[in-house]
Order: sequence, then structure tokens, then C-alpha cells
Amino acid sequence: MPAQNSGAIGTAVATVTGGNSTSADSTAIFQELSGMPDMVRAVTKGESAMGIAGAAFSTFGSPVNNAADTIAFSAKVVGGGVQTTDDQGIWSRTAAGVLTLVAREGAEPPDGPAGAKWKAFKSLALPGGTAGPLFTATLLKDAGGITSIDDFAFYRVDSTGVARELVRENQPLLGRVVKSFTVLKPVVGSPAQTRAFNDEGEIVLNVAFTDGISAILRITVP
Repeated sequence: MPAQNSGAIGTAVATVTGGNSTSADSTAIFQELSGMPDMVRAVTKGESAMGIAGAAFSTFGSPVNNAADTIAFSAKVVGGGVQTTDDQGIWSRTAAGVLTLVAREGAEPPDGPAGAKWKAFKSLALPGGTAGPLFTATLLKDAGGITSIDDFAFYRVDSTGVARELVRENQPLLGRVVKSFTVLKPVVGSPAQTRAFNDEGEIVLNVAFTDGISAILRITVP
């Protein structure tokens, strides 16, 4: 499904047929750029996956974008010794074409226990401003002591390009312990469209605590 930023500029995954396209490069992420009439090809299947030596993009999730013409997307890769336990990642791409690996399945997440590993990425959003993507992820059970009660977390890439854990199950928050939380829920019928954040670094989430209290919280991040 296509996504649009607050300025109604869109991005989408599409398959091209005819011309010089082959099955190896027929699928790509296209995006509209501010002030330009047509969508342009941003990232293509078979293109080298920045940050994973020898790997190439194989499939793409729904991309998201912001008013600065930056896009973010999840993708699976092949080659370079990649296995099914580490073949998914999240990347961002600036309007200037700079591609950056944000997070990778099988890598150790920030601010979590030593030895923990990302298992899968569940949702993705891209506010405006200087910071990077927001995303939720599950963590691999038993790695780093992770269990079913603390294996879901919410992250924000800060203005320096570093991912930071904002909220995780069974962790302290405001003097209580988080039991579960809801954030970045997709709009029905459009999985690339998410809500509950703005371009000023404010994020709203619904949190249930282990003591039975529930709250709607607003977090401001740099």
C-alpha cells in the first residue's frame, strides 16, 4: 500500500514490466519528490543492501516517508552469508540517496540486556524533523535472558542515527512496570499509514501496567 507524508507526497513498492526490466530488478520502491511531477525509483530489488556485506535486497515491506523526502522501509536480503535468522532489516534513504541500515534481525538491540537479539520488526513510521524512524520489534526468546513477558519493545532512531529503546514490556516506566503497550497501529486497509506521532518528536502510546493501571502517555524524544 502507498504511504503519504503530511505534504501528500507518496511512496510505494511497485513491479515494473516491459522495457529493460528483468525478474531480478523488476520490483522497486518508488517515491514522489517535492516539486517533481513524477515518481522516481529509490531502491531496487537486487541492489546492494547497505550495511550487510555481499547481500542484496530481495523483497520490500511497505515504505514510509516524511516531508524532507526521506524514506524508511523494511526489507529482506539474500547473499553475503545471510541466514533466515538475520535476513530482515530496516533502512532509511535520504533525498540525496544516502542509504543507511537502521536495524537488523539477529543484531543486539540498544538498551536491552547483553546478548539479546532482534527477532522481527513489526511496525515502522517516519516523522519529520532531524530524527530517524520509529519502529516496534520482537526480541528472540532466551537470548540475553529474554522471555515472553519482555520480548516486545518500541524504538526511536535519534538525531545522531542511533536507535534507542523507548519502552519495553516488563520494564520500569514512571514508577510502575509496563505489562503491555500499543503504539504505531496501522490504519485499517493501509498498513503503511500509522498514527500517534508528529513532527515535533511527540509520540502517544497506550500503556497497561502490571498493577492494573492503564494510561495514555505522551513521550517527547529528541
